[in-house]
Amino acid sequence: DDVPAEVVVVVDTSAGGDDTSRQLQLATAEAILRALSAEDRFALVSLDVEAKVLYPSEGLAAVGEDEITSALERLADHSTGGATDLATFFDVALGRLHDARQPAVIYVGDGHATSGDLTGDQLREGLRRALSTSPARLFTVGVGSDASHTLLEELARTGGGQSFRIDEASEATERALRLAAVIKTPTITSLELDLGPGHDDVFVSGGGKVSRG
Repeated sequence: DDVPAEVVVVVDTSAGGDDTSRQLQLATAEAILRALSAEDRFALVSLDVEAKVLYPSEGLAAVGEDEITSALERLADHSTGGATDLATFFDVALGRLHDARQPAVIYVGDGHATSGDLTGDQLREGLRRALSTSPARLFTVGVGSDASHTLLEELARTGGGQSFRIDEASEATERALRLAAVIKTPTITSLELDLGPGHDDVFVSGGGKVSRG
């Protein structure tokens, strides 16, 4: 049976990029929220020098026209500026997903870290720590032609999710529908393998999350 998705959408609102990039990120965030089903729930987070939950004030909101409109208005009103500390959104987003059955975090932005943990290794290690006690998966949507797609793909792989890219607003709806479908794909979480004695050095390429297929 389909399990309702519980999603935190994180939108990069730093000073990087121009007005066209910001409008593309807004369009992408809207497309993602509208691709969710009525039984799903969501929260919307802004990310610049710190991560801040814009909507709702507590927990997760039901997916409905009024809720989506309110969330997008908060996002449009949020002032842009400052650097991007990518690592700050991990714990903030996961804080809204306690006890969720099909939790997912979706980052929307260019993936350029300009403060805090700057290297891919630092960000991946921080993500691993944050997800070590959570069944949530991380999905990334690289927005714009200058997005750091390599880093975003690495973070999504570390987080047990997938990475998407959107270069033009016309692509947003189709990509968002694909993303929503992937989020709802049944996934085994907290997977552990016991290889028996003598196998002390095990190379792990994922975070204990395996999707169907």
